[in-house]
Amino acid sequence: MLGTLDECGLAPATALDLNALLYSHVLGLALQHERETAAESSTGLTEDAWMAQQAATLASLTASGAHPTFARLLDALGDDGYELRLDGLFETGLAAILDGVSRLVEGR
Repeated sequence: MLGTLDECGLAPATALDLNALLYSHVLGLALQHERETAAESSTGLTEDAWMAQQAATLASLTASGAHPTFARLLDALGDDGYELRLDGLFETGLAAILDGVSRLVEGR
C-alpha cells in the first residue's frame, strides 16, 4: 500500500498519513467484527436476537425527542429498518477514502 501511495508522487508525509488512514479503516472494522463475534460468543445471542431485546430501549430513545435526526432517519427506513453490515461499511468507507486519495493525486 505504501509503495503504491509513494508512486503517486505525493509528499512523503501525505503518503505516510494516507497509509495510516487506510490501515486505520481496515483495523477499525476488523476490531468491530471481532467485538461482535466475541459478544455473540459470550452472550449466546445473535446480533438479531440482541437487537430484538433492545427494541423497547430503541423505541424509547427515538420517542424521547432527544435525537431527532436519528429518529427521522430510522423512521424513513420504514419497516425494513437498518442493518449495519460491516462488509458494506468497509466497501463504502474504502471507496470514500480512495476517492479522496484520487483527488489529492490529481490535484498535486
